[in-house]
Amino acid sequence: FYKYDSMSDEDIVALSGAHTVGRAFADRSGTVAEGSAAGQGTAYTKRGAAEGQKSLSSGGRSWTKNWLVFDNSYFTDMGKNDPEVIYFPTDTVLQTDASFRVHCERFAKDQATFFASYATAHKKLSELGCKWEPARASLECDADARARRDRRGCAWWPRSKSGQFWSTRFVRMSAQA
Repeated sequence: FYKYDSMSDEDIVALSGAHTVGRAFADRSGTVAEGSAAGQGTAYTKRGAAEGQKSLSSGGRSWTKNWLVFDNSYFTDMGKNDPEVIYFPTDTVLQTDASFRVHCERFAKDQATFFASYATAHKKLSELGCKWEPARASLECDADARARRDRRGCAWWPRSKSGQFWSTRFVRMSAQA
């Protein structure tokens, strides 16, 4: 967030609260020991999405006990030292830095305040968009867009410094020139 001058400390803390949902995985980020293979996970994540029958999303380590519920539990449970959840240094600084802690405490006390701040911060971040360096991006178009000779149906693919193109889903790479 340091790249965006318009993001306040409140915005940063509110957006961090999105960790109330989701998990980290050993085989995806390498930041936790638990992977996404069957039987891996914590007491909260081992079964996957408990609401779904035969869940295929087990494993990982979550930031909250109920990792499929968007609420303020990220803030209310922080500091309880629950061994089944993960907090990265970027999470714990919210309680140790005075300029962040005031917002963390407000959001822990009042879920509606968190929701309102999150909505504002998410909108702000979304509207900031991203800056593309034309020399480091490629425009890929489907056949219809090429036939029309316009950009409807096209997608920008950021290019790494090595010249390889990454899809926006970070799924594939191709060494297109």
